[in-house]
Amino acid sequence: MEKTLRHEFMEKIASLLGSQKLAVLATFGKEGPYANLIAFAETEDLKTILFATPKETVKYENMKKDNRVALLVENTKNHEDDFQNARAVTAMGQVDALEGEVRSMMVKKYLVKHPNLAEFVNSPHCAFMQVKVEAHILVESLQKATRVSMKD
Repeated sequence: MEKTLRHEFMEKIASLLGSQKLAVLATFGKEGPYANLIAFAETEDLKTILFATPKETVKYENMKKDNRVALLVENTKNHEDDFQNARAVTAMGQVDALEGEVRSMMVKKYLVKHPNLAEFVNSPHCAFMQVKVEAHILVESLQKATRVSMKD
C-alpha cells in the first residue's frame, strides 16, 4: 500500500477508534462464534487494543482456549444516512491477559478513556486484556473495505 494512502487510512482508523468507547468483541468457543459489547481503548500506534472483562465469563473462557479475536468499532446512529456516512473498523489479532507492571501501565492508558471503570478494572475478579492487532479493516459507506496490515 502506498505510504500516503496508508497514512490516510490510519488517520481514518485512529479518528474512528478515538471517537468511540464501545466495541463488539468476537471470540470463538465450543459452541461457535460468540460476540459481546466491551469498553475499549487503543494505543496511539493502533497496534494494541485494551479491554477488561470479568474472569467468570464465556468470553474469557473462550479467549483462554483460542486467543484469536476480532473487534468491531462503528459509528452508526441507526439513521438512513448511515448508508452513506457510516464507518466501521474490524481489528483482528491475538489477545492475552496482562499482569504486573505492563498491566499497571496499560490500565492507566485505558482509564484515560474510561475513568468511570477504575473500580471494575482494579477488581481481583477482572482480567485486563490486550489485543495485538495484526490488521485493521476499514469499511466506509458500508461498501468499500480496505485492509491495513499492522506488520508494515
